[in-house]
Amino acid sequence: MKESKKRIRLTYDMIIKAVHGDKGALEDVLIYFDSYITALSTFYVVDKKGEKTRRVDLDVKAEIQTKFIIAIQKWKAVL
Repeated sequence: MKESKKRIRLTYDMIIKAVHGDKGALEDVLIYFDSYITALSTFYVVDKKGEKTRRVDLDVKAEIQTKFIIAIQKWKAVL
């Protein structure tokens, strides 16, 4: 997934395009939800000195993104 600094607005049209397989729209939806997905895949590690460090489990993040893409594809029946 291409990271972007632009602020993306989630629209109904974008969702419809993503549901019907538009790769650009699907990327935009993933970018829109990237902060939330990152937060879900974040954990904290405490080192020997007692300092807490935030880490992102990239495997968990990729799994969440994959399941999200699969869920979006199932929306065809609804939309």
